Amino acid sequence: MVILHSLDAKEAAGVTRYARELAGALRAEGEEVRELRIRPYEVALGSRKVGGFVSMKAQGLLRPLRKGGLLHSTFHYAAHPRCDVATVHDLFPETRSEELGFGAVEVAAMRRTTERLLRRKVDLVCDSEATRTTLQRLYPTARAERIHVVMPGVSDRFHPSSTVRPHPAFKADRFNVLCVADLNPRKRFDWLLQAVLDLDDPTVHLVHAGPDAVRRPPWAEQKNREATLEQTLGGRLARLGRLEDPDLVSAYQSADLLVLPTLDEGFGFPPLEALACGTPVAVTNLPIFDETLPGQGDRFTGASDLVGVLRKAAKRGVSTPAQRAARHAWTMEAHGWPQAARALREIYATLA
Repeated sequence: MVILHSLDAKEAAGVTRYARELAGALRAEGEEVRELRIRPYEVALGSRKVGGFVSMKAQGLLRPLRKGGLLHSTFHYAAHPRCDVATVHDLFPETRSEELGFGAVEVAAMRRTTERLLRRKVDLVCDSEATRTTLQRLYPTARAERIHVVMPGVSDRFHPSSTVRPHPAFKADRFNVLCVADLNPRKRFDWLLQAVLDLDDPTVHLVHAGPDAVRRPPWAEQKNREATLEQTLGGRLARLGRLEDPDLVSAYQSADLLVLPTLDEGFGFPPLEALACGTPVAVTNLPIFDETLPGQGDRFTGASDLVGVLRKAAKRGVSTPAQRAARHAWTMEAHGWPQAARALREIYATLA
């Protein structure tokens, strides 16, 4: 039996989704799985929300009282104290702490958690080679044989649709550009806003999906960067907020291009989810996307570079059904959940 320990909160939707989809994929491959969901409780302290890690650690002291199988924590910074395997999604709180607004005390606590995992010889599963490289740079004494790379899968609910423009926010007579991101300062949505303004093409319509919650002071700075540009763009921008899964799939299917302007990623789900829906993508020119999106999508380095990418994509126009089907097939073959589940089962078997 494998016990999956995950966060149970919308604020950590990415980790929660990873855990629940992994549980389903493991069961489909014949693994017996029990889910252990622990909710982080936070309180407001000025412009910060604190207490999440402390509350999860306190719950982890009591649950499960009897482990009864291999325990896989799906977020290593909040790892269960008795876990055997932990997933490392990224290390941005350590590598970009000041930029993202993490305090020295928070970062020190996260480092202690990672160091404790290494001392206990817990196997760490990284989402990408890029994350493994960063982990080994930050912790040079970590044993290489206990650090694995297993990329997450993309759910088969992401697929092309035969329905034209199923989401009402997308305009049938426009070239619709979608961005899926929150206010994290790594996600430079202001680049895309500036690029659309510089392009000055009235046929280009911009749609943003993602929460606008300000969790730390730098997030407020990011919101301010976007505000002036958004006001200038006016009706050429639609903000959808956080979307539940059916609406998110509909948005991907409706878009003519998905753009992810980001300074760094540990894996990056939106481009792969868009490709699975048949939508072409444009991403920042980062090594992680050479790893996860080899041969797929356009690249750019900043707002000025993005103008040319948008111009080329608009000229290229709407994808054909055959092109959308080919992108979906590539994504499922390269990043399907069955492949990820089988790779993790091999790790579990070695530990067992």
